[in-house]
Amino acid sequence: MKVLLQNAYFAHSENVILGMLAEDDENIRRRAKGKFSELRSEASATTDVESSALESSRKHVVRQLEVPKINVEATHFYELTNLDSIKDISQPPVVMDLDDTSIV
Repeated sequence: MKVLLQNAYFAHSENVILGMLAEDDENIRRRAKGKFSELRSEASATTDVESSALESSRKHVVRQLEVPKINVEATHFYELTNLDSIKDISQPPVVMDLDDTSIV
């Protein structure tokens, strides 16, 4: 159990959301799409000055993934982390260039 908790990068919120997009259950896919819409609206809420400064700073920064706290009693992969309680979550880079209609 200790190894699982120390190496829980697989349960990072971005990975969980991506997995939810591939889920057979349409309700789970809709929840993931809603989370993407929420993240995109938060990102677009920044001012132009903030976004250009943020964009230029992101070009030179390697993203750091922290080991998330996982729910060891989860019965489904999307229950491993509580996506609603996570702050500082961003869109997975693999879907940043896709529009909302292409996601689901």
